[in-house]
Amino acid sequence: MEELEQGLLMQPWAWLQLAENSLLAKAYITKQGYALLVSDLQQVWHEQVDTSVISQRAKVSQHLIRPLMGMSLALQCQVRDLATLLRMKDLEIQDYQESGATLSRDRLKTEPFEENSFLGQFMVEKLPEACSVGDGKRFVTNLQSLYMAVTRQEIQVGQKLRGTEDPQTSSSASSQGTDSQLLNQPEEPDSSAPSLPVPEKEPTVTSGPTQRPQLLKVKRKKLRGLFS
Repeated sequence: MEELEQGLLMQPWAWLQLAENSLLAKAYITKQGYALLVSDLQQVWHEQVDTSVISQRAKVSQHLIRPLMGMSLALQCQVRDLATLLRMKDLEIQDYQESGATLSRDRLKTEPFEENSFLGQFMVEKLPEACSVGDGKRFVTNLQSLYMAVTRQEIQVGQKLRGTEDPQTSSSASSQGTDSQLLNQPEEPDSSAPSLPVPEKEPTVTSGPTQRPQLLKVKRKKLRGLFS
């Protein structure tokens, strides 16, 4: 801001005539903002604004200037489409006439459409009336649907340009989430691994004299099982 003030101080004065008022004015404009000084030799009006304030003030363009530009382009495109349609209709009528068809009512007969002559006639006859803004009521009543369609399109384009998030960031986040889920899951036993047999416990016998015949019988059964 100090740079703007110093730059304004170094600027020469300019003399302006606005209606019946004579003014002295000077301005200094940079990428950081602008400074303006205006005086009618009785009062002084000074303004110093940075880029953030300029951007805030420029938002009025979103409500009026840009929609009006979009509406103008949309209407121009509509005129081109209608001109193409009229030329196609002329070719269709010409084909009917060459096939022997005639009009039953002469008052319905029209001349072939010539776009250049139509535009020239419009500029002379219709343009003064079409450009009569008046009190603005016609804009509110006749063009509201087109205005809303254009502003809706502007919002959709802005959302597509900004995007909700980076696709690469989204994919990496989802992969990290999957990895963390896998790490947090408890390990399950592998059902495909072979299961080892659990050895049977040998019957416990006492070493007393009365238990020796039973011990011999158990050993014989085991030996038969090994060699069978």
